[in-house]
Amino acid sequence: MLFAVFFVGFASFKTVRHFMRTRRDRPNTELFRVPNAAVLAADPITRVRSLSGLPVLLRVSTGDQTVPPQTNAYQAARQIGTSCLVRAIDSELHGDPRLYDAEQIAKFIARHAVKGTLIVELHGYGVPGSQWFTGKSLDDVHLAQANSKVQLTRHLQSLGYVVEAQDYGGNLWGNNQALRLLSAEIGKRKVVLIGESMGGILMWRFAELHRNQCLALVGISPVCNLKSICQTENGAILLNAYQH
Repeated sequence: MLFAVFFVGFASFKTVRHFMRTRRDRPNTELFRVPNAAVLAADPITRVRSLSGLPVLLRVSTGDQTVPPQTNAYQAARQIGTSCLVRAIDSELHGDPRLYDAEQIAKFIARHAVKGTLIVELHGYGVPGSQWFTGKSLDDVHLAQANSKVQLTRHLQSLGYVVEAQDYGGNLWGNNQALRLLSAEIGKRKVVLIGESMGGILMWRFAELHRNQCLALVGISPVCNLKSICQTENGAILLNAYQH
């Protein structure tokens, strides 16, 4: 009798533990949203093949490979081909300051752009474009990252490049409105684009539409898979941005 009670109790414990484990490991389907046609049309992971031959530098960290929108950097590089370089640093920190290494990025740009060339820096979601020049951060955690962005900007300016930073790329999720604003800002000028995180979407989209104006692209932990954001807590915000 005691053995039977023990067996039933042990079996019940295993069932509950298995249920809790599967509940914990199961994706939160409440976050899942179906990408709309506009998101699918803008998603770079299905379109970057058209940039084959364009000089591209992607700087990522090992930590980026755990963040859905950034996990496809290597896949994007394979589609672009040999003109795309990937430089990875061993770090679990998303936005590691070393990703903004001024000398390494400047060396890459110098191979494809002369002094006086326009460089436009495209910021990530929730970050003001002015941070590329001011280094201001809302918290100490991101202060080193912000300072690295300023160092990159100043270094490029010291080499004779015209550096501008816009204030809409990440916050508009690279949608059509952001694309129109960037196109108006650049006009017919030749340009090098630096896109960090969500600013990477706008970098990819502009390069696809204005390939002949782009001398080179630099992606810093760039988002390469737009539709994957639909499976995160930001899915509703993204879909709203792509309603028009």
